[in-house]
Amino acid sequence: MRRLLIFIVALLLVCVAAWFTVRTIATLRAESAAQALVDEALGDSRPEGDDERVTAITRRVYEQFEPAEAGDSVLLRLRGWLTNSRLPAFVRLPDGVIETLLRKGLCDNAGRMLSFTLRQADYASRQWDMVSPSGGHSAVLVTLPDGREILADPFFGFVAADQAGRLMHPLEARKRARAGQSPGGVLAPLGGDADGRFYADLAGISMAAQGEALRITASLPRTDTQPLFLGAIDGDAGDVSRAAARHAMGPYWHYIGHRYSRQWIRELTAVQRVRLEITLIDEPEAGVLTADPAAALQGKTLSWELNAGDTVRFHDGRARLLLRRLNSYIGVDRIAVVPQD
Repeated sequence: MRRLLIFIVALLLVCVAAWFTVRTIATLRAESAAQALVDEALGDSRPEGDDERVTAITRRVYEQFEPAEAGDSVLLRLRGWLTNSRLPAFVRLPDGVIETLLRKGLCDNAGRMLSFTLRQADYASRQWDMVSPSGGHSAVLVTLPDGREILADPFFGFVAADQAGRLMHPLEARKRARAGQSPGGVLAPLGGDADGRFYADLAGISMAAQGEALRITASLPRTDTQPLFLGAIDGDAGDVSRAAARHAMGPYWHYIGHRYSRQWIRELTAVQRVRLEITLIDEPEAGVLTADPAAALQGKTLSWELNAGDTVRFHDGRARLLLRRLNSYIGVDRIAVVPQD
């Protein structure tokens, strides 16, 4: 028994030592790769202005990054475990190491690669989350030495900038868009293939820094005499998401609880007197019933009696982990908007 215990302890020590070796080598390689990207971006001229430097570095990351699904790489699938904030800092991989080595993934991966690369040039940054009627996206909010915070998007290939090239905060870009300026007047492409479709309705995008509350607002569709159904009772939440997007509500009404971000507060506002019914795929559980006001419950259906202007708020951050499901959400099978006038 004593020999077995010694063997287990020795094996654990070997595993720990091996992990720290892998972690150190991976971090050093990523730092070297990021510094090479900075050197390539700035070249021999080494622009002095921070706006030009950040733009050049973002452009280089955009050129090097390849869009890919997380399932395309074992490391991308494991990233959430290897970089989990619950692990001690000296154990977990620093954010951006995996992305800088792989140079592929989704928008949040591109953002981490850019943030890691910018650190080599002494720029601080954080993730910037955005939700439009068509979907969600994340980019990077970079802090410049003069205190300005600016938007850099290494996935779609843009920086927020005026016509003179001066970088700006994404909220300022949205403010100008709401004042009538076109997205092209506040977003500078970083290449000829930059994809601006997500920003086409810049004025209507909800946005906030990661960790800050992000309000996603939508109005229930108007219906005259007949109930309007988003999705069908078929055990599939996908048709709810697609139907909501077609009605300019955005796609994120296919679940209750927390699925994407605990900072989200999703709001549905009635434009007429209606009964809102949300039928779930599974039986409701108290841990994911986060709406304000609370719903009336009947079987799998949640319902609210709403007057014009009334709002139902879903506080995703209040959802608790459902041990039976090992997640914090339940899918929505159908949404019904039933006129009451």
